[in-house]
Amino acid sequence: MADYCIGSTGVAQLHISFAKPENLVTLDSRGVPDHVTHSRLDEYGEFEKRFKFLISNKKIIPNSEKNMVMKNISKAMHIGQWVLEKRYLERFCKNNGVTIADYHEDKHVKYTRNYQLFTKLRSQYPVIPEEGVMKVLKTISKQIGISATSLLSQNYEYKWRREHEAD
Repeated sequence: MADYCIGSTGVAQLHISFAKPENLVTLDSRGVPDHVTHSRLDEYGEFEKRFKFLISNKKIIPNSEKNMVMKNISKAMHIGQWVLEKRYLERFCKNNGVTIADYHEDKHVKYTRNYQLFTKLRSQYPVIPEEGVMKVLKTISKQIGISATSLLSQNYEYKWRREHEAD
């Protein structure tokens, strides 16, 4: 038996079969075997469980922390870090409302935290003579972990002075 059909390109397609139609094997209409689908779902479930445990319900994750977490999960699941990020990270973030902060956002958050701590400590010494500023900044720098010369810059001391001149 031969079936001559003209295809969309105009070229005839020849189908020859000696088997009866009921003996032919047919594939699932989706074409994806079930074991592949289930294993990906299992992988995502394990990824989600491990990621939630390691980030401990934070909603904003610094990029450096994300890299460390992804490395740990990658080792535990025996799947490459890049593959995990491509397959599951975006979906996880979208489903759970998690944001990954990039390098610049990370730096800004650190600066804001340090400046708030600086203003709290600096407000304890509102009026200091010009000679005593460096001495106070050295004591503050030991508590914050930033050098005294950095605290004397426009980002810390002079910004604090501008904000407190109006008071």
